Amino acid sequence: MKWSVKSLLGAFIFRVDNLKTNLIGSYIKSRLLFCGKDVFLKKGVMIDYPSKVSIGKGTMIGQYSHLRGGGGIVVGEWCQISSFVNISTVNHNVNGEKYFNNVSYKGIRLGNNVWIGTNVTVLPGISIGDNSIIGAGAVVTKNIPANTIALGVPAEIKGKVPPLLEELGADI
Repeated sequence: MKWSVKSLLGAFIFRVDNLKTNLIGSYIKSRLLFCGKDVFLKKGVMIDYPSKVSIGKGTMIGQYSHLRGGGGIVVGEWCQISSFVNISTVNHNVNGEKYFNNVSYKGIRLGNNVWIGTNVTVLPGISIGDNSIIGAGAVVTKNIPANTIALGVPAEIKGKVPPLLEELGADI
């Protein structure tokens, strides 16, 4: 096999990047309130107040997503959170005072097997039910029930998702 300098450098850089990402991911996971088995954090994931964030097993959080966890975030098992997602438990108070340091927090809960599309924003106090899908670019301003598809700005329920086979007792 013939190796070029470019392919050798590319392979080296890829490995170093993976090593760096894995080390940073391991450090972040060690700081979480809870982190299940087989949780994967892709490059650039940021988590504020990790001691208030729980992530269930088998969950993947995509590149450059930001979890602002000051009010507490619970992410269920087997969730797929795409790239550039913003899950924020903090908001500025609108009370006639300066916005600087004038904030309030409300927790967020994502059920099991939730799929969040690219560039979604989830606002404080929101709960997204098990087995639901939030379409790319949506802004979630209201709770989303289980087994639903929500799309748009603001996100609205547009369809249903079949219940998980596991919930029906089928052997997968």
